[in-house]
Amino acid sequence: GRLVVEGNAPLTPQEIHKLTGITSGQVFNEFKIISSFEALRKTGKIKGNAQVTPRLNPTDNAIDIVYTFSEN
Repeated sequence: GRLVVEGNAPLTPQEIHKLTGITSGQVFNEFKIISSFEALRKTGKIKGNAQVTPRLNPTDNAIDIVYTFSEN
């Protein structure tokens, strides 16, 4: 699937790709998803609420990895 960024992200999508090492088309790996989120947290740029969730994309029959950021 794709890497999707929602909300007011403190990092550009390109920075997120670079920091997480996750690219489109990779096999879904829950450990890698959790590790990628920790890598983003370690930058110190994430303030407020943030989460990462897998989401089925029925159009592509793939799992998108969704990073959601909010200032609440």
